[in-house]
Amino acid sequence: MADRSPNLVNSLARVNAISLGVSCSLLAAAALGGATLVLVLQGGRPSYHLGLLVQFFPGYSVTGGGALVGALWAGAVAFASSTPVAWLYYRNLLTKLPEDSAIARPESLQSAVARLKKREFAMAIGLLTGTAMFIATILLIINHQPGKPLGPHLKLLGHFLPGYKVTWVGSALGFVYLTALGGAAALFVAGFYNRIVGANEK
Repeated sequence: MADRSPNLVNSLARVNAISLGVSCSLLAAAALGGATLVLVLQGGRPSYHLGLLVQFFPGYSVTGGGALVGALWAGAVAFASSTPVAWLYYRNLLTKLPEDSAIARPESLQSAVARLKKREFAMAIGLLTGTAMFIATILLIINHQPGKPLGPHLKLLGHFLPGYKVTWVGSALGFVYLTALGGAAALFVAGFYNRIVGANEK
């Protein structure tokens, strides 16, 4: 159908993906920047564990200036990681919509994708977080140097994820845990997001 061109589908998918990516970016920036500022304002010693982020975010430190640097890094990473996933989600959703004249118009297509499909969204986010946990554990095992502690920081998650350890079995268990937790969190986010969309449509 002429009104349902690939360019239109890609354009709408891109707009929605960028919007969601910006939302994730702002959330991540606020989380890391806020956490850093809280530690700075408390006037205590810099957090050793949070300070380890300097290994991933050059220039970051638990200081006032570091809070800004951390926020910028966290926002950039969140945007870069979430936008491609969101684009694939929306593009897949749009291509599966029925090709009838009632929904082929640009404004109708935009309305159709405004709400998140909770099941698909939860599955995508759950698998993303689970895979990230699996890869992080495997990398620690592969890169471990004899005589040094094996993943001393990641293994702290065992306090919250019963049975998790930085082992091959732990990588599989971590995948299951994070897939379930990520999916549950995504369901909550999708439900909240859809409520906002519904309120704006009234």
